[in-house]
Amino acid sequence: MRKIIRNTTKTGAITLTKDIRHDIGLAAGQAVDITVNDDRSITIRKHVASCFCCGGFDKVKVFKNYEICQTCRKELMEDETI
Repeated sequence: MRKIIRNTTKTGAITLTKDIRHDIGLAAGQAVDITVNDDRSITIRKHVASCFCCGGFDKVKVFKNYEICQTCRKELMEDETI
């Protein structure tokens, strides 16, 4: 683990430099998950797509800004109440 100090911009942005992104396998423009912890610290991790319906990770695609897996997409298409 290494500690890196960065200043925030006027809008609150933090730049993750190329070497940091490379170390964690994060491409420029790729999504990250930011968690605010109980001790007021933050954790930044590479985003892993998961289904908003079931939480699954298999064959997840984005539809209208929602991540949804193949199984739930199929169930939604077959649901006649929608």
